[in-house]
Amino acid sequence: MSELRTHLGWLPEKQDWTAALDQARKGVPEQALSAFIQLANSRMDFIQTQRLDRAVQQVPAQMREKALSSRPVRLALLGSCTLTHLIPGIRMGALRRGIWVDIYEGSYGMYRQELQDLTSALHQFRPDVLLLSLDAYHLVSAREASVEDALQTLGVGGAEDRPGGIRAVGRDDRVVHRHGERGHDKWASLFHERIENAER
Repeated sequence: MSELRTHLGWLPEKQDWTAALDQARKGVPEQALSAFIQLANSRMDFIQTQRLDRAVQQVPAQMREKALSSRPVRLALLGSCTLTHLIPGIRMGALRRGIWVDIYEGSYGMYRQELQDLTSALHQFRPDVLLLSLDAYHLVSAREASVEDALQTLGVGGAEDRPGGIRAVGRDDRVVHRHGERGHDKWASLFHERIENAER
């Protein structure tokens, strides 16, 4: 795997990264957060990203909101696989841009129930953005299905025709769904209709 993919190679390298993180942890929350943001803008590997994420979590929420100019974004992660490993990278990527992301991760394999149950923790969380990470099989009930097969099953055409910001990403058969409050019921209903075959 290339350095670009493992170390965020387009960012500047900080030689004393570990020492800087340890020093930042000792500071008062406001100063620590400023130092954490600087570290987020340096080259990091997966382990460093996790360490920085854990450190930032120790900063009180009120202090984070005060220090960052934009309002927090509420992101829900649902999928047919474990998504926990994505959370530190998402949070630190957003922090790099001065944005705090509050993340809700659905229970493993429970995305259908979370979407259908209006009393679920997902609905109570009221996300601004829903990231739905599914393999094509869960959309079209076919083990050899591709992303394009899944999108065709959903009735979505090319990239220019995909409503609500839905788009295919990567080569591992994942679909990302960005939506506003108005689009939630529409897409949840459509999704429920399409996944019934996957349970048979």
